[in-house]
Amino acid sequence: VQVEKDPGAVEVNWESLETMSGDLPDKFYYDGKNWQRVDVMQPLDKQDETDHAFEWGDYKDSWTNNVTYNYPDGVKMSCRGRCHVGGWAQWKVKNCTPGKDMLFAKRIDYVYGGLVCGIHIDGQKVDSWPIEGSDRKARWRNWLFRIDGNFITQDTVVMKQVAENSERDVNFYKLWFYQATS
Repeated sequence: VQVEKDPGAVEVNWESLETMSGDLPDKFYYDGKNWQRVDVMQPLDKQDETDHAFEWGDYKDSWTNNVTYNYPDGVKMSCRGRCHVGGWAQWKVKNCTPGKDMLFAKRIDYVYGGLVCGIHIDGQKVDSWPIEGSDRKARWRNWLFRIDGNFITQDTVVMKQVAENSERDVNFYKLWFYQATS
């Protein structure tokens, strides 16, 4: 059921969210629904990681870095992030409304595709999440994953990404969490 766009919501499509430079908007209108940001996490910010109970493990290799890349619109930006080969990373997502669909976005270095992660909510696998394609020139993307509201059963959930192929690094430089408001 399509609803009317909330005032102040930015109208977007999937591709425009993936390629939007800088910070993603607090609210947007997509796929006939209004979406509101409920949480955000900046990797390597000690307080943010503590507040979100960030953990990672079982990886073959891991590292942190601070890199500067371009988005497809030419905007250049620097960001700190985490990378792991194999293994998993998890964090809490706060301010959730049980039963409402969630859209998860993470800023990634899109230089190599071919990665697949399993996404889990509170220990239950939602689906596999492939990162297909690549861009060696404009390397920033906001990779998106939609979670059915049936997986959101509490106001705080634990989200876990598990590398399903161990050849590629899983990287993430910022995490945004949105829920449908209508």
